[in-house]
Amino acid sequence: MIMARLFLLSILSLAAAAAGADIYKWVDGDNVHYSDKPPAVAAEKIDIESQRTDPERIASLNAPADDAATAGMVVADEAERERLEAEREAKRRSNCDIAKRSMASLMSATRIYEPMPDGERRYLSEDEVEQRKSTAQADVDKWCNSTS
Repeated sequence: MIMARLFLLSILSLAAAAAGADIYKWVDGDNVHYSDKPPAVAAEKIDIESQRTDPERIASLNAPADDAATAGMVVADEAERERLEAEREAKRRSNCDIAKRSMASLMSATRIYEPMPDGERRYLSEDEVEQRKSTAQADVDKWCNSTS
């Protein structure tokens, strides 16, 4: 019985110590450091609010935005979901622009090469060029023709 109480007491003290852990931040030149132990130099004590991780909530926020996929989901915060959808759409538009520029570059180039580590150029074969064009077209189709 005494062993059980000692074990319980040690577990509770560890939990209390973990809950009261402090985080310190200090700057050394251009580097910012964080630690749970106070450094020898002056440091700022940071208050960190932790939150429980809710995998279902995260999955619902990261789910596709179409109505069929979201019909059965419970969204905890509608504003957060809309913000994530807007970010996702902005990223899609950005990727579409990048894919279109890449495709245009491949289509307008007379000889396509890849730079080598020593600064030389390795010119691609016709098969490699066709593969790159095919991949670029797939990227355009993926990012520019999708609605999600």
